[in-house]
Amino acid sequence: MSEKKGISRLVSLLIRSLKDVEIFFSAFAFAFKYSSKNKITDLFQFRKAIEIEQVSPFRSMVKNFRAGKSVNLQLPQFGNAKIEFHLDDYFQMAICEEFIKYKIYDLSLLKFTPDVSIDCGTYRGYFSFLIHEQFKNCKIVCIEPHPENYKSLMKSVSENSIENVVAFNNALSTKQGSIELELWGSNMSKNDANQNSPNLVSVATIDLFEILKSMKQSEKLMLKMDIEGGELEYFPDCISQLPQTCAVFLETHDGWDSLKNIQQQFIENDFAFQVIRDRGLYIDIFAQRIAATS
Repeated sequence: MSEKKGISRLVSLLIRSLKDVEIFFSAFAFAFKYSSKNKITDLFQFRKAIEIEQVSPFRSMVKNFRAGKSVNLQLPQFGNAKIEFHLDDYFQMAICEEFIKYKIYDLSLLKFTPDVSIDCGTYRGYFSFLIHEQFKNCKIVCIEPHPENYKSLMKSVSENSIENVVAFNNALSTKQGSIELELWGSNMSKNDANQNSPNLVSVATIDLFEILKSMKQSEKLMLKMDIEGGELEYFPDCISQLPQTCAVFLETHDGWDSLKNIQQQFIENDFAFQVIRDRGLYIDIFAQRIAATS
């Protein structure tokens, strides 16, 4: 039995070592590709850092080098806005991995020019910066409850002279007043099981239904939602209230348990529906409907 375990560990070590080599060359290529606006060493470290699932056999050799390090980069995947990235922030790197490696928010899928973009769970503005870069006249609504993320968002908006942005430091909820959310570093979510947690903060709410009611049906909408499970307050119910020309990037957090019904409602309301990335509990989808022209 111990011999089998030894072989298994050796195979695992070999696989992880080969993956390290692959990541090294990917980071190297990435660094040279975007070096015109950035330092090559910063790009190289950033590209390695977004590989959040990799457990490197050489991690003890580089952990002190990366700890606490931040880099300032301008990348087309974030609308060429100048942004500070903290390489030791797991959640920030996980979000960057979605943009860089998995291309979760591929705007080439969008078959119309949006008049309005509503970014629910804006984090530090990456999706909204991408929208601004591609659609200069689009009005951008940012909704982000995390106090530090909101500060970073507004700092980047100001430093990059990004116009047409309306930002709310609120939590999305149909409940009026405020709700309690739990801080997890640069992440924030509901956690009913830990009501006595010292990380609970009260956040004023804003209702997506009210925002949608204020829109004209003729306005073309780009809606992005990633709010750590809170999306079920709105989906599938909000689908019937969306403008006739609309696209939705949505991440769900309980697998297909809720997504089956959400998919059905999208299709019944004449949206084309596709899965971008399926990670079991976490599923990223894109849905789009374009109004018929007379």
